[in-house]
Amino acid sequence: MPQPFREQLRRFLADSENLEPGERARRAAALERVVLAREAAGDLVPAESAYLQLSLLRASVTDEEDLSRRSAALIERYREASEAGWRAYREQSDPRHEAYRAAEADLVRAARAGDLPEAELRAQLQALRERYYADPN
Repeated sequence: MPQPFREQLRRFLADSENLEPGERARRAAALERVVLAREAAGDLVPAESAYLQLSLLRASVTDEEDLSRRSAALIERYREASEAGWRAYREQSDPRHEAYRAAEADLVRAARAGDLPEAELRAQLQALRERYYADPN
């Protein structure tokens, strides 16, 4: 029966200095494939995956310059993916939210014009939130 992933990872990180370079590289590559597969499956969040990959790099790459270059590249890939995710999230349009924001702006304009007392504004904003954000189920 294969060892559980985390135990394999712990053992590799603890023993990596004692392994021959070829064996160290082979095992690190195999563990990295598992990390990436678990991230793709949603078993690891990107930050955890990046941390584990950096740990594998530190344990398997002996040349400091190569380690620095590869670590920086890994961090940059995750930074770019994170920024792309945030951009996509911000660009999504939620029709309910857009309608709420328009109605909210109308109420605020009425309050600023003096046509709506503050207490009434609060009550109407609360009613508006309940109407637009009520549980759709």
